[in-house]
Amino acid sequence: MQVGKEWITSKEKLNLSFTLYGFKYFVIPCFVFEDVSKEIITEIELRKKEDYREGLLNAEEDILEIMKEKRDVLNLIFVFYKTKQQYFDIIRYVEEVPPSWIKRIYDIFRNISRRSVFEEEQLKIILGEKWSGNFREGRGMWNGKILSRLNLAGMIGDFFFHKENDRKVFDKSSLNILGDVLEAKQIDRGYFIKHLIEAIREEHGRGNEWNEKLLSLKSLYLFSFLLELNLLFSKQFKIQKFREVRSMKKEKIKEVEIVENFFKEFSKAFDSPDKRAAFLEGVLTSFLLDVQYAKRKDTPFRKKLHGLKLNERLLKRLLPEIIAKLRQYDTGYPWLETMVSKYFVEADESGWIISNDEISYYFTIGLNFGRIFKGGE
Repeated sequence: MQVGKEWITSKEKLNLSFTLYGFKYFVIPCFVFEDVSKEIITEIELRKKEDYREGLLNAEEDILEIMKEKRDVLNLIFVFYKTKQQYFDIIRYVEEVPPSWIKRIYDIFRNISRRSVFEEEQLKIILGEKWSGNFREGRGMWNGKILSRLNLAGMIGDFFFHKENDRKVFDKSSLNILGDVLEAKQIDRGYFIKHLIEAIREEHGRGNEWNEKLLSLKSLYLFSFLLELNLLFSKQFKIQKFREVRSMKKEKIKEVEIVENFFKEFSKAFDSPDKRAAFLEGVLTSFLLDVQYAKRKDTPFRKKLHGLKLNERLLKRLLPEIIAKLRQYDTGYPWLETMVSKYFVEADESGWIISNDEISYYFTIGLNFGRIFKGGE
């Protein structure tokens, strides 16, 4: 190990050491043919001179392009470590990562950013007019200030972390999730969702609505990314019967189409009626809060959301309260109320299969995305 360390950190040869949110790591290519290795190493070295906000995605994509041209084969080893005097402790070791997997990670992560909710127009609706840019290539600004953590490692660090002086610190838990992605290792869905909703609940409890909305966006981005990679597994599996809800009329109203298009864009995330029911009840709640604020300049109904710690029973109890409160303000959204009710019926017929954390999570992202479903209202 010591000889290997001296070789990969040798300035006379090449320094293959990088940094990522306080951690150091090596990217070590394992070659089949010597004549290609120098060209690939040169590509890695050139990338070190650039802004490395994209985390682990860019350099390996260049390597892949070279390998396509040379028709060669290599695997990558990632060694995440911390230094202790003249020694270094390995925190996470990931080996035999083929360029094709890195390419898949890169492509899927970028493709998620093309979904409509992550484009500037809808981000302005959710976050406010001071927002500019989109999530593509980590670009996003609030009131002229560039936001960080819009890359893969940064998003992971928003939900897996420890606190130092009220600041989130990218730690071993976040590094383990990143390592699992690189290793194509399955991640427990329940564990993952629990971290998503807990981070959002924290902002909700503090009354930081803007941070809550931004975290909800990041969480859906990261959640969808792992679903597309097929890296999430559930310890509990249940066969479900699920038939699509149909429009109330032959001619779909605009708002229904917006919702259905959203579900199509995130089909893997919303693949059962219980998820859609919880999400749409969150949307309906956001409509109520907007009405309350317009009428009273306050949103007292937020206090009835149980700190975003919800379950099936609480969802069913809240729904008539939400509708009744809307009627008190001489307001209603029949198209949405009907959709929510139909998905509740679908969920009851097929059985509620999602955990309480998942119910809370889907409700919360609906609560924070609600305004994009108003159809220009």
